[in-house]
Amino acid sequence: MKIDSYVIAKIAGVSQATVSRTFSNPEKVAPATKKKVLDTAESLGYRPDRNASALRRKGTNTILLLYVKREEGHYWTNVKRNYWIFAEAVFSLTSFFEYHPYIFEIQQVNSVYALRESDIKERCDGLIVFDFVTEEEARHIQGWSLPYVLCHRTIQLADYNHSSTDNRVGGMLQAEYLQNKGCSRPLYVMNDEDPFSHVLRKEGFLSVFPEATVVSASDFGYLRNRLSAFTDRAEVDGIAFVNDMLLVQVLSGMQHSSDPLQRGLPVIGYDNSTILQVLESRPASIEIGIAQIYREAAGALLQLMRNEIGSIDLVHPPEIIA
Repeated sequence: MKIDSYVIAKIAGVSQATVSRTFSNPEKVAPATKKKVLDTAESLGYRPDRNASALRRKGTNTILLLYVKREEGHYWTNVKRNYWIFAEAVFSLTSFFEYHPYIFEIQQVNSVYALRESDIKERCDGLIVFDFVTEEEARHIQGWSLPYVLCHRTIQLADYNHSSTDNRVGGMLQAEYLQNKGCSRPLYVMNDEDPFSHVLRKEGFLSVFPEATVVSASDFGYLRNRLSAFTDRAEVDGIAFVNDMLLVQVLSGMQHSSDPLQRGLPVIGYDNSTILQVLESRPASIEIGIAQIYREAAGALLQLMRNEIGSIDLVHPPEIIA
């Protein structure tokens, strides 16, 4: 027996229109009904006919994730250093489009400016941009007259379609975590590797602890020595790191007796990244919500493509993982 939308509708106990709407406009279907339809479809091995959908729309049938590769040393866009972020974004988007009538593809480029609008429009119906873009690049992408969403750290680019995290709020959450642990003399440790978001995290932290000591350097040996001095003299009673990578790099190189984790000092990182697993005792961290950022971006992009909304302004609140 051929499995189509009519069979799905009969078994799920809904109308054929509801089945079609579940795959083409899922945000318009009640969660319980959508789950019933998707569970039925999965049990029968059904997938929507993307080619037929493309012919009806007269489009390319493709959503493109654009990844702009930077210089090798750049923190966020050096995928080799951040596989977990890229993998989480890709997995989230792949899962999302599995039950939507679109093909999901990825394109890496060295420069946004090397892309021609006509080439992009031939490749896709909508564009999701991975992570880091400057305002100049955002303006260039906006000029393509193609539905798009900038993702992850783009809260500063509020004039453009974006789905992002709020780094100021994340910094505040770090401070509130230490505050709830009874800290009054915290230390904030950062570097200048990613000024695009690190400054906002520091601003959020200092809004709660304006007198906090801030240590910033790109030399990890220097940071470790400073941190050892602070902890040895008991000048601080809690430490926040601007990201988990810095936390691990600094603490893993300290003398065991000076390690704040061993001394029982409250410590919190940022990103809730997989790198924390190398530590014997996992510290608290701030969860960015990469999967939700990209999943919400994909859903809003489809609405934008259907002219149901005129712009996208999504800010996903970070949360503490203790």
